[in-house]
Amino acid sequence: MGFPMGAMHTAAKVAETRQALSDGADEIDMVIHLGWATEGHWDKVAEEIKAVKTVCGDAVLKVIIETCYLNEAGIVKASEACLAGG
Repeated sequence: MGFPMGAMHTAAKVAETRQALSDGADEIDMVIHLGWATEGHWDKVAEEIKAVKTVCGDAVLKVIIETCYLNEAGIVKASEACLAGG
């Protein structure tokens, strides 16, 4: 969800996730919102991950953090946001 930069509304990511699971997917890939990440809005990043993970239930959620756009501190923060989001 959200390829390539993650810049889509959270509700759209959640809706796409629901549809993909309904269509038989057992694994979801999502890109973090890189705009939020580069601006340091890690709480928003974590909440979006949590929203998608909630819909996923037992399905695997892979969160893509696009490390090429982040410095080392940003990569750490993105990883922490992933953990906070579940």
